[in-house]
Amino acid sequence: EFSADKLSASKGGDLGLIVAGDMDPDFEEIALGLVEGEVSEPVKTEFGYHIIKVTELTPGVVKPYEEVKKIVELGFKKVEAENIFYELGETLAEISFENPDTLEVAAESIGVAIHQTENFTRAQGNTDISAEESVREKAFSEDVLAGNNSEVIELGSDRIVVLRVLNHSPSKARELSEVSGLIESRLKGDSAKQQTLELAKELKALVQSGESLELLAKEKGFSFVVADDLGRNNGDLPWEINRAIFVGAKPKSDQPTTMVVALESGEQAVVNLLSVTEGALAKANKKEFGIARTNITKLLSEGDFDAVLSDLQADAVVNLSEQL
Repeated sequence: EFSADKLSASKGGDLGLIVAGDMDPDFEEIALGLVEGEVSEPVKTEFGYHIIKVTELTPGVVKPYEEVKKIVELGFKKVEAENIFYELGETLAEISFENPDTLEVAAESIGVAIHQTENFTRAQGNTDISAEESVREKAFSEDVLAGNNSEVIELGSDRIVVLRVLNHSPSKARELSEVSGLIESRLKGDSAKQQTLELAKELKALVQSGESLELLAKEKGFSFVVADDLGRNNGDLPWEINRAIFVGAKPKSDQPTTMVVALESGEQAVVNLLSVTEGALAKANKKEFGIARTNITKLLSEGDFDAVLSDLQADAVVNLSEQL
């Protein structure tokens, strides 16, 4: 009833059935040592203080070996595989370090093949291991570019690799003839985007002066969409428009809010917000809001108290008497 844990307080403090590993270690140590009906002394954990009472004990059931044989075998094989993987990894690291100018000795010692990637850049890999950022980072490191093997690189819990660079072409400026088409295309794209933005601003100004957005759209050959009763999580419109209308200024009674919104596609949208209806919290949401507000206030109060206490401790002067 008086618990700070709202969830269990509503159930009379009942946490349900727990097993070893479910709870905080300090909590478990006391709880699993109690007999049925016994009440503990206050137990401190990182979540606060707890008084524990065991209301029911359910003994564990030992399954016959035949039922768990496959599980045990799989577990044993997994442990064995992990041990072998670890040992091979240690061998790979040691031999590749002792023979920094070749991978062949290390590969032969652990019985694996050497694979060669296609050329890749520091920023972009291929569909092989060069797709991994950690691989590209090591490949372009000073030590590896000097002709040495890399350190062991972990690509997950069950993949490791040692690499060396066969050839390296330093970055250089490309000839104008190579990039002229790309530059021209980009300039055209930038120019088109700027022209689109300027046109959108012109339409916005015309709408703000009193002209109809619908008629202007028809004259220019643009699409015109009417959307009513939009919610904050509406999925019918592009997310950029939805966000803009909920952060934009509220329209006045005789003056809509007109805005230009840049879309992810590079297009520009002219949006006319006519009215806003204030949302209303449902009863359930009001209750949740009240609980959340209380909890936040409590946390802020505790934070202020901790800050004051820290300041007092920082400024405190401790005098030790030489007399016993």
